[in-house]
Amino acid sequence: MFSFLMDNRDADLSGSSPDPRAFTKRLRHEDVSDILIAQHNLLLRLEKTNAMLQTVNELSIHRLDSLASHLRANTRLLVSMKRELATILKRTESVKKTLMHQYPPEYEQSSSSIESAWKAELEAETRVTSDVQSLTLMQSMGPLTE
Repeated sequence: MFSFLMDNRDADLSGSSPDPRAFTKRLRHEDVSDILIAQHNLLLRLEKTNAMLQTVNELSIHRLDSLASHLRANTRLLVSMKRELATILKRTESVKKTLMHQYPPEYEQSSSSIESAWKAELEAETRVTSDVQSLTLMQSMGPLTE
């Protein structure tokens, strides 16, 4: 990239003089200016990169703040929903136990009919879901022609 700092013809250092300015006399000023220009260009590129990274960092901070506030709000909502569901389940269990103790035969009959209805509904949903998945799979495969 650069021809080195010294001329090849002046590279013989065996006869170096004690003069401290001897090294500077052997420097090629074009090479020094090329190095300075390259350093300046690299510094400009680094400054641009630093500015871009700073912009990305600022955008990331704003997005993080926004998402963190949404996360906090949704977490509070989920916690309150959990508390409400726990309360509802406790009340349901209480009513269930009360009905079980007060009306045992009717409770048993009702619970078995409700359970069988739920199972039938679940099986119907499972059949419909599997039929839709099979149909979708067959449509995605296309016609089977040989």
